[in-house]
Amino acid sequence: MASFAEVPGFSKEPRDLVPSDKISLPSPKAAQVAAPLTQGKQTDDATLLLQVEGVLEEGDGVLDDGSLYDAHTFTGQAGQTVAITLESIEFDTFLLLRDSEGNELARNDDIDADGYNYHSFIALTLPADGTYQVWANGRDAASRGRYRLTVVETTPEQAAPLLSRAALGQVEANQLVQQGLGQFNASQFQAALQSWEQALAIYQAIGDRSGERRALSSLGLVYRHTGDYRRAIEFDEQSLAIAREISDRSSERLALGNLGLAYLNLGDHHRAIDLYGQALAIAREIGDRSGEGLALSGLGLSYLNLEDYRRAIEVYGQYLELAREISNHGGEGLALSGLGIAYSNLGEYQQAIDVYEQYLELARKHQMHDEEIRSLGNLGNIYSSIQNYQQAIYFYELQIATIKSQDNGVNHQATLLEAYWQIASIHDNNTRDLRALLIASEAGLEIAEAMDNLEAQASFLLFLAETYGNLGSYDQAIAAAERAIELAGIIENPNTEAVALVVLADVCHQQGNHQEAIDTAKKAIQISLETDNPWVRARSLNVTSLAYSSLGQYRAAILAAQESIDVATSRNLPRLLPMAWLSLMNAYSEIGDYPALLRALESFSESNQTAINTNAINAENSLPILEAFELFVYNLYMVTEGQYQDVVDNIRGFDLSTLNDSPAISEYSLRDFEGGMQLLLAMGFGGLGQYHEALDQVKSASAVFESQSSSLQGTAAFLAGSLYRRLGQLDMALSSYRQASILDHRFYVQAGIARVYQDMNMPELAIGYYKKAINQIEAIRTDVSSLDAVLQQAVLQSFADFDGLRAGDIYRELASLLLSQGRISEAQQVLDLLQVEELQEFTQTRATWTGTALAFTDAEQAVIDAHGSLIALGGRILECEATNCADLNTLYDQQEALKAQYDRQVEAFNRTIRANRAADDVFQNPDTLSGDAERLLAAYAEAGETAVLIYPFVLKDKLWLVWATAGNVIGSVEVPVPQGDLAAAVQRFGELLNRPNTGSLADLQVASQRLYSWIVQPLEEELEKNGVDHLIFVNDRVTRYIPMAALFDGERFLLERYRVSTVLSPAVTETGGRLGPVDDSQVLGLGLTQAVAD
Repeated sequence: MASFAEVPGFSKEPRDLVPSDKISLPSPKAAQVAAPLTQGKQTDDATLLLQVEGVLEEGDGVLDDGSLYDAHTFTGQAGQTVAITLESIEFDTFLLLRDSEGNELARNDDIDADGYNYHSFIALTLPADGTYQVWANGRDAASRGRYRLTVVETTPEQAAPLLSRAALGQVEANQLVQQGLGQFNASQFQAALQSWEQALAIYQAIGDRSGERRALSSLGLVYRHTGDYRRAIEFDEQSLAIAREISDRSSERLALGNLGLAYLNLGDHHRAIDLYGQALAIAREIGDRSGEGLALSGLGLSYLNLEDYRRAIEVYGQYLELAREISNHGGEGLALSGLGIAYSNLGEYQQAIDVYEQYLELARKHQMHDEEIRSLGNLGNIYSSIQNYQQAIYFYELQIATIKSQDNGVNHQATLLEAYWQIASIHDNNTRDLRALLIASEAGLEIAEAMDNLEAQASFLLFLAETYGNLGSYDQAIAAAERAIELAGIIENPNTEAVALVVLADVCHQQGNHQEAIDTAKKAIQISLETDNPWVRARSLNVTSLAYSSLGQYRAAILAAQESIDVATSRNLPRLLPMAWLSLMNAYSEIGDYPALLRALESFSESNQTAINTNAINAENSLPILEAFELFVYNLYMVTEGQYQDVVDNIRGFDLSTLNDSPAISEYSLRDFEGGMQLLLAMGFGGLGQYHEALDQVKSASAVFESQSSSLQGTAAFLAGSLYRRLGQLDMALSSYRQASILDHRFYVQAGIARVYQDMNMPELAIGYYKKAINQIEAIRTDVSSLDAVLQQAVLQSFADFDGLRAGDIYRELASLLLSQGRISEAQQVLDLLQVEELQEFTQTRATWTGTALAFTDAEQAVIDAHGSLIALGGRILECEATNCADLNTLYDQQEALKAQYDRQVEAFNRTIRANRAADDVFQNPDTLSGDAERLLAAYAEAGETAVLIYPFVLKDKLWLVWATAGNVIGSVEVPVPQGDLAAAVQRFGELLNRPNTGSLADLQVASQRLYSWIVQPLEEELEKNGVDHLIFVNDRVTRYIPMAALFDGERFLLERYRVSTVLSPAVTETGGRLGPVDDSQVLGLGLTQAVAD
């Protein structure tokens, strides 16, 4: 074996071949195509000295680098200039010239490496006569194939390579390959495709199989990069076939790896593993350590995609070891990254953190900036996975800072976008740090806009819309949500549109535009049904429930909240359950179903615990505020139960500072919650009669609510009105109630105004506002009429004031006031409205609701309308104050004018009352007897009976007897018997009836006659005068327990004098038919007088 050591200074690195002053090589363009010459023949200025068509093959001479060579000789003379050309289209040539003594005279690797002409050429003036040796050699040990060697005599000026057309074609094809590579790197993929297709055609024409393989591999590259993996596979398979044909093991490994990558991207991971496995075997066979690493990397990624994390760890472990052995720092980083992913998916988080930290250390040590950025993101991801959000945010922010410090983020915009999105997601879903969420979202949006990434823009706009809404910046929230909806339409993403709609609906609700919120949420629900998006559906239903409650449509609110709970439960969305239960509790609170409220509170607590146990919410951040909400709702319930001292103790014992550091609640919401707790404390003090202390709490809360335009301003104003009334400051009370009515349209505000006017001894005005309150209650009762009977009855039990006043008591107060004013028929209507719901309370059944609204007299309607105008203007003023609009002073002037108009209307009303008190029956009785009562009496009249309806109406200090007969004859009698005395008499009468051994018949008659004296005797004169023969009682409260037929007048029982009936209410009494004959009824009656033991 010849050794390069025998050649002085031998090296295959390019160097000057001859001194520049001896000969100058022409441009490659001067190269000629050699004609078929014979040795010694003269052609133009060149004489052929040697021409050989040879083959480098096994058995040839081998140099010490493993490359093959053939040695050829020619005879030359001193001073003779020769041009030696070695060309091959099958391998990269290397040419050496030696003299007869074995001394190296010249060498050449490439004619023009920059021009991709890899043939070899030497031009030299021979130093002496003699035999010269030319070595035809390959560039490396793999060089094999045919070659052509020519030596010609020429002149220094005309010396040039003699290349065949095939060789020149190869040069052109090589140039096209390199041109395509430049185009590919510039992302000019179509141009690269054209260049490589042209190169392929040339290689195929000249029979350059190695070049053909290279062009095919390049075409596969561009198709892989553009995502057309099927086409890439076509070209890579052809490349593989040629590599195997020409026994190019290195290229075979390359083709197998390319095919593995294509199949991996197609999701055929098993096929990818097979191909990478073949590539790995070849790489190890030929000692290609770099190729071995690439194959291991592909195998590791394939196992990750198959979720075979143990195998992935095994493969990446080998890759890591190899990369460290060959100092492949990039490969080492990839191996560490793959190991981190595998460990993370196995839940072995500490191992994942360890390898990611090694990755970061490696990147920083070797100044691998991209890898450093990637490793920081990996650490952020793993800490987010284990819910260490503080550390996750730390690494994301460090990643952002690192990017900006290197290139101001220009080359890493996608990574910046991802980092900001991760930070925003953590704050949105876990920490609830709204200020930090706002900063991250605004930064992310700016980058998304710079990248023209519409999908990302929509995502960050959704973050911003919800955050602005939670911070009370409603205009900005609406603008962001509407822009997100617009972008969702452009990118045709219905899920993004649905999320944006529900966010917009929530903002509209918070802003007080409740109907718009409902309409918007319904659009989101429709999309969620079409796309099967349960999160949007549950969230939209929740917003809808809250908006319906704000509009007083409690039936719809309850149904929406219940459906939201059902969706969140059935579709395993524990994060949404707490808010759904809060919505349901809100509706129950509004209608006064406090037992249901308490049950919902228990479910709320359970849902919170479930969400925490399943990591749906962060316990550390969210638990304090959830527990605070539980405390709030529970104490609201305690207020309704009259447990005022407990409420005061509970609220005073709550440390509000525990929420100050909670990122789960915004500063805006925290202050709102603080004000709400102060209102609860005020209710407790008010219930205890400590009105000044209560008023201090209300004033403090009002200042908070007013500063941030809170929806609780109305509640605070109502409580202030109630407290001022109890303190005797009636003007202040009326002013507060009016302020409350601007923001809070619920019945108890109107009832509060009525009670103030009653305290001012203005009963006629009080009656108008009582009517308005009752009509609002009736609207609610009608709205919930299809729901559970208990829920319907709960409306009348809803809390209305500190003294235990319930909605049902408002009916009683109005009826009492009407009776005191002699407006008997209107009182009878109110009693009819009350009886149906008290019937449901008594029987716990689903009776049919037939109540109607109370009518206003014309004078009452005028006052109510004027007050409504004043309220509407007050709402406009509040909106204007919030935005500091230009019309504020004008609105203030209008308010003063409208107040004066209202006062004039009230005075006119009082004059009308005085003028009509005695003369105008229509004024006093707008609808006379209620329709239900009139129909019942008419039915008995048609049957030939003279019946009278008797309503014993029980009040705390008296008993009213309201009676009515057919023809709209009505009357009332006030009986001065306190409710307690009446109840005691009823209890004694019942005891004597049920347990005869407790008294004599005389005792029974005395007890019965006492009740007779209160309930029937005051009506005896009217009964006798009108020839009444049938008494129909519509009983109230304790009188329901009296068997009226057993009342005793001193001589006879009532049943001996009259037919006696009891109806639950005229509204639910069937008058269209009669029972048939007894003989036609199949009835079995059973009774037991005394139980006998077996």
